[in-house]
Amino acid sequence: MECIEFKFKYALQFDKIVFNFFLNTFIVCITVKTMNISKKDSESIQNGILRYQKILASAKARDLNESDTVTIITDMLNDVFGYDKYLEITSEFAVRNTFCDLAVKVNNKIEYLVECKSVGTELKDNHLKQAVDYGANQGVSWVILTNGIIWKLYKIRFEKPIGYDLVAQFDVAALNPRTEDARELLYILHKSAIEKNLRQEHFEKSQLINPYTVTQVLISEPVIGALRREIRKLSDIKLEAGELTKLLLNDVVKRDLIESETAKEAEKTVRKLQKSLDRKLARKKEQDGARVAPAVLKPPVGQQGEQGGESAEPAAR
Repeated sequence: MECIEFKFKYALQFDKIVFNFFLNTFIVCITVKTMNISKKDSESIQNGILRYQKILASAKARDLNESDTVTIITDMLNDVFGYDKYLEITSEFAVRNTFCDLAVKVNNKIEYLVECKSVGTELKDNHLKQAVDYGANQGVSWVILTNGIIWKLYKIRFEKPIGYDLVAQFDVAALNPRTEDARELLYILHKSAIEKNLRQEHFEKSQLINPYTVTQVLISEPVIGALRREIRKLSDIKLEAGELTKLLLNDVVKRDLIESETAKEAEKTVRKLQKSLDRKLARKKEQDGARVAPAVLKPPVGQQGEQGGESAEPAAR
């Protein structure tokens, strides 16, 4: 067994074949459109960030208070992200510090609630509570938490209890806005990106392309079967699917990628995406009039027996 473990770990780290079959077996995927930032927007983002990097550095050195930081943030929303600060940025919801500091309204619809902290304040999740509670009550999905330098974008989950997911974040002081990657990251918050639905696309990508979700796919039955077949090319010794699953769970995958609350959410996400995929395959079957076998991402093979079922034996090579 030690020999098999060594060969398996070696294959995971160095063998291109393993990478290729894992990539091909990763059937739950998403395509993110190219942002296609206009020259005007690209220049305003680049020049705006270069300007505000100096302003924010000075503000932090002077330990600017929250009220004055809100003024800088309002100007950034106007100058960098394209919102009219007189028509589209409002503080009408900042009533006795009950809800949030700012709201961004486009065509009379609240697109963002913005919770602002002083430039020197370290941002924490508990700073979101008021804005998230208000957003949940008003049906506003998107919340920004910022101190001017650090910007964090969250999406509210309308469930019980109310939850939220971090979608994107960036450090204005550390960014180089002359690079395309930096401008694309900043563009997610831009006014014109709302019409392109880029924030939702970025959210869906963040839900899928992360260590927790990839782990759930890695320990699914199709990938276990593919791994098993590849390992058999390295040795004639028969390796049971359950043994391989235990090896992944105990020696390859970090524990927090399986047992944490984030891991549980990732498992739900994979199941949700799988159901969506199955529905698409079912519709294709009806349309084509052909027999289509739905792809399945079942629970880890080694855990099926614990739930009262038997482990499915992948087809022999």
